[in-house]
Amino acid sequence: MLTQGHGWLGVRRDLLLSLGRTAFAISEFSFQRDDMVYLEENSDAGHFIPALEGTGRTFSLIEHHSNLRSAIRAYGRFVLTDTEKEMLANGQRPGSGQ
Repeated sequence: MLTQGHGWLGVRRDLLLSLGRTAFAISEFSFQRDDMVYLEENSDAGHFIPALEGTGRTFSLIEHHSNLRSAIRAYGRFVLTDTEKEMLANGQRPGSGQ
């Protein structure tokens, strides 16, 4: 989603967490709602995309532009739970059964 002056890359939270320590690099400028995380385009998407490419997975980007204020700004800020932080710090993947 691109708006005037800002953009986000929407990804499933479980996909982000499956990339391990990459989740620690995500800033407070990214948002979350339900099972989706909206990664800020200038920094956070730049951590996610290379990490995803490193797994050999294929993906495509779909661009949507709006001149209106994005509803994403009203979503909660992205934060890892304490359990997720602990698991990721120990090399485990939350939700993966590892």
